Amino acid sequence: MDRARPVVFRGLALAALVMVLLAGCRESEQDRVLLYKKGTYLGAKDQSLSEEALTEIRERGRLQSFDL
Repeated sequence: MDRARPVVFRGLALAALVMVLLAGCRESEQDRVLLYKKGTYLGAKDQSLSEEALTEIRERGRLQSFDL
C-alpha cells in the first residue's frame, strides 16, 4: 500500500501538468502576435469602409470643425 501512494501522486501530478499545458491551447490564443516591432502594427488588416460610410464620417467631421 505504501508503494502505491507515490505512483498515484505522480499520476495526479502528471494529469495536472497536462491540464495546465492544454489550457494554453485555447482557440482565442492562436494566431496572435507574439513578436512586436516598434512603430509597426502587426495585427490583422482593417476592413475598407464603403464610400457612403466615408462620406458620412467626413460630413460629421466637417460639422464639428470651427472653420465652417
